[in-house]
Amino acid sequence: MTSQRITFEDVSRAHARLEPIIGVSPVRRYPLLDELVEHDVNVFVKHENHLPVNTFKVRNACEALLQLTPDESERGIIAASTGNHGQGLAWACAARCMA
Repeated sequence: MTSQRITFEDVSRAHARLEPIIGVSPVRRYPLLDELVEHDVNVFVKHENHLPVNTFKVRNACEALLQLTPDESERGIIAASTGNHGQGLAWACAARCMA
């Protein structure tokens, strides 16, 4: 496996591919949390639990499937996880996130 740097452009392209499929999860502020942190810090909480299967892993799974070649997609997907990633991958397959 080759390691590659992820650029802002990579993230922007992934966002454009995923937003029609998954949508945007809400970002909220909680003043009591700001007070607990102190130092005039504003804390923003991104609620990935509002996504399908209640985890950010669904974004990763959809993006991974969208990167498959048609031949790879044709062969199918196997997951060996019963946790968040496995649930995200199963959702992504059911949503036909494959190219």
